[in-house]
Amino acid sequence: MPADATTVNVVDSAAVVIVGKAVTSSNVSGTKNVTFTDDSTTTAETFTNNGTGLMTVALTADTKTADTVVNTSTGNVTVNHIADSGVVTLTLNASNGAVDTLNYSGANAGVIAATDLVTVTGFNTANDIIKLDDDQTTAGANTLQVVTAAGAVTMANNVISYSFEMGGGTDVLAGVLDGTALLANIGGAITVTNGDDGYVIAYDGGKAYVYSLIDDAADANVTVEADELALIGVFDAVAVGAIGNANLAYA
Repeated sequence: MPADATTVNVVDSAAVVIVGKAVTSSNVSGTKNVTFTDDSTTTAETFTNNGTGLMTVALTADTKTADTVVNTSTGNVTVNHIADSGVVTLTLNASNGAVDTLNYSGANAGVIAATDLVTVTGFNTANDIIKLDDDQTTAGANTLQVVTAAGAVTMANNVISYSFEMGGGTDVLAGVLDGTALLANIGGAITVTNGDDGYVIAYDGGKAYVYSLIDDAADANVTVEADELALIGVFDAVAVGAIGNANLAYA
């Protein structure tokens, strides 16, 4: 591939492609599995799977650069998204039966900041997967703690799911990257064991919101504060309570 190429097309060939700083568009067609490693720290790039195989996009070397990943066909997509990968727009094909995976886990550092927010459309709760960072699940078991009504909650499992509509007819969580809006609409405090970490899922306006929860052990305050929550995922067109244990993995 020429050093100054701006488009990469992989046609029916199994490949591992390191995408350099000049590339803005990478595309897959055919039946083979392809892995793209995004090696640019300055260029916004689009990765598109038009094929029937697995397209894996590894954003490990990408530093806070906005990227787009799209699945248009019957194949599937895995996005390996870790700390400092930057914001991502992920468009999946909700009508196919393939398993798409959004991986927030990393060997050294998983996603904990809203600067790495992923906005997802087409997430199919019948089969798609959100992979969470197991190093960030210290509150209890790797299973959902389902909360069906507003009120105070003590975190006992690693993922709290507020499985009720937050704002009624008003989108109260949209656009707020820390926990300010969430804490204002859950009807009570979240209490943790000092220093515990985990995740929170909430539903508002036809979307699921996924937050990273990192309790600051240094302040000895077991009540979760707004700056200890960061919005890392917004999943469009997801019904209240639809993300279940079958949609979550841990690594």
